[in-house]
Parts: sequence; C-alpha cells; structure tokens
Amino acid sequence: MKQIKILLLTSTVVFFSACGGGGNDAPTVAPDDSHINNLPTANAGADKSIEVNQVVPIIGSGTDIDGTIVSYEWTKGTAVLSTEDSFDYIPVIAGTEMLTLTVMDDDGGIATDNMNLEVTETSAPNAAPVLLTAVSNLDDTVWETSGLENVNGKLYTHNDSGDSNLLYEINPSTGDVIRSITINGASNVDWEDLASDNTYLYIGDIGNNLGNRNDLKIYKILKSDLDKNNMVNAETINFSYADQIKFNYDPYTTPYDAEALIAYNGQLYVFTKNWADYTSRVYSISTVPGSYDVVSVEEKTLDVLVTGADVSEAEDSVALIGYTNPHNKDIPFNSMIVKLDGFTENNFFSGSIAEHDIENSQSVGQVEAILFNTPSEFYLSSEGTTILSFDYPAKLYETEILD
Repeated sequence: MKQIKILLLTSTVVFFSACGGGGNDAPTVAPDDSHINNLPTANAGADKSIEVNQVVPIIGSGTDIDGTIVSYEWTKGTAVLSTEDSFDYIPVIAGTEMLTLTVMDDDGGIATDNMNLEVTETSAPNAAPVLLTAVSNLDDTVWETSGLENVNGKLYTHNDSGDSNLLYEINPSTGDVIRSITINGASNVDWEDLASDNTYLYIGDIGNNLGNRNDLKIYKILKSDLDKNNMVNAETINFSYADQIKFNYDPYTTPYDAEALIAYNGQLYVFTKNWADYTSRVYSISTVPGSYDVVSVEEKTLDVLVTGADVSEAEDSVALIGYTNPHNKDIPFNSMIVKLDGFTENNFFSGSIAEHDIENSQSVGQVEAILFNTPSEFYLSSEGTTILSFDYPAKLYETEILD
C-alpha cells in the first residue's frame, strides 16, 4: 500500500527596523516559533475480499508521534465514503475497488493509504457436508491435542498451552503415545499448529486469545533429527503483527488470535481468527530464524473460527478446519472444513472456496487440527473439552472430500 505524506514546515521570520537612518539599530527578530511537523501515518488496513452486496467492515487508523489526528476521510475516486476512521461498506458491483484513507494531524500534516477490495459474485451454496469417523481415542497425555503433522510416515501432535516443550509421536490406530520428544530452546506458551516443508518441521507458538502477546514464535526443527532423537534443538522465528496497535482486548474479542500455520513455496503463513467477526487474515513469515514485523497479504470472512490448516503443495490445495464460537451460547455449535483450491500464488482466498459442514459437529467437539493424508483424505484431531455441558474426549478422526 503506497503512502503519501505532505511536509509542513514553518520558518523563522526576521524583521529589520529602519528608524531615523541610524546604523546602530539591531534587527528585530520575531519570536522563534519554528517547528518541523512530524507527519502522521495512515493505515487503511489489509486488502480484503468480499462478495457483492455483503457488508465489509473497513477499519482504518492514524498515528501522530508529535500530536493528534484531527480528521479522517475515506474516498473511492472522488466520492467521499466516510469521515470516520472506520465504517461498514457494501459493494454492489464485482471487480477491484481502491479505497483511500486520508488523515490530518493538528499541525495540518496529511498522510494517505490505500486498500484494495476484491469484490466477487456471490459464491455457490456450501459444498456437500462431511461426516467424521473416529479412528481412535487419544491418550490422556495429549488431551489438548492442537496440531498434526506426518514426518517420514510418523504422526506427531502436541498440546496447546499448559504443557511443556514436548512433541508426541502417536499411533493413529490406537491413539497411544509412542514416544515424547523434548524441544530444546523452546517453551510452550500456546502451541497451536504444526507445518512442514521438505527439510523442517515448524511449531506455531501463535495462540493469543487475549490479543496481548508480544512474544509470538515459530520453532524450526530438522525433520531428520526427529527420526533418531528424543531430544532435538530448535531455532526460533520471532514475529509480531505490524498492524497491531492495541494489546488490551476483552477475552475472545481480539482479531490477533491464531491457531493455523502452513508452509508453502518457501514461506510460512499464519491464518488468524477474529473472534468478533470470523475474519481470517493471512500473514506471510520468512522461514529464516530472526525477528520480523509481518504484514497481512489478504483476509476473508468465513463462517467459522479457523483453528487449524494444512496444505497439499502437489495439488495446490489448502484445507482449513474451524468451528463457531463456543463461548457464544446464542448460536448452535458447528464445525466446518474449508477447502481452498485454484488460488493464485499466496492469495489463498482468490480461487474456489468450498465450505463443508461437519454433519456430526455436536458429537465431535472442538476439532483443532487437520492433515492431508491424500489429496482427498484427511486426519483431524479434537481436544478433550466440555462444550454446552457435553464432555468430549480427545480423539483422532478421518474423513474424505471428493471434489
């Protein structure tokens, strides 16, 4: 997004007095009120995708390090859409729209930022529902299973917050834990998902229910080490969300929680879950250990909170798993697999989006992880929990989606 800034500079003005022709009169200097205004910054937010005639929240912000923002203006071309920092917008025609946010500070400094809105025709109704079939009850050691990954034919999982820095190899047929692997150089604040490429396994310490974390991490482990050791070393990829300026959300309201991670074409991608409106932003992160401020590459409002992801690079297909907000007692609990196909590069929501309701959602509970077994077959795991007075044990499931 290109930002334009206008610099305002006030200058000192010197006045000379010419009284009586005397040569001893000193020049009169006006009070020195010179001031270089540090320009504000405008943030129009990430690019969005939306269907025609759907409400899309447009959320902007402005900052000024030496003053305050006194005005906002959203425009599309010459048309003024809003004079507030944020507003709801309803596009009526498919295509690409560019919305511009202009902010002004109390010194008259101006900054602008653009965001693109990809408007598509209304999609087809949800795809065929699927049924999850239980494979095994998982050992109590992995009661809070939250990620799945196949490494060299072995199935691995982990717990989310509350466990130590351990990965678990499990027997899918029995649910037994075969062995535990200690990850040196790592701690489990809130591990949420696993991802892998040809060489490395990645652990996403990305859970952020309160939106207050400044220690988000992804741990990077050699896959070859997992085969032969019960203790392996991890490198660390630290990151923060470049667009996050608020860190004091009420529980389960933040847009900066995340539970889904994939590795694709040499990059890592985190899919967030916005507790308030079910929007998922996609952030691109380098696989090279270091510290990064990451930016959103796209976002999409879905019908569930995204709790896990996997990718089949051979098929250029992404599968998301999610469920409706279990803390909202006013809506029925429902789980769904969202299949993304035919996308362009890392614009995962640019292709077809097939939402498959899970028919037995009420009996499977909180499904936290999804894993491609084949291009059409999946493993899924649910953590042990209680939802609306129902107790759910931790389980491994399988299902099939035939396109």
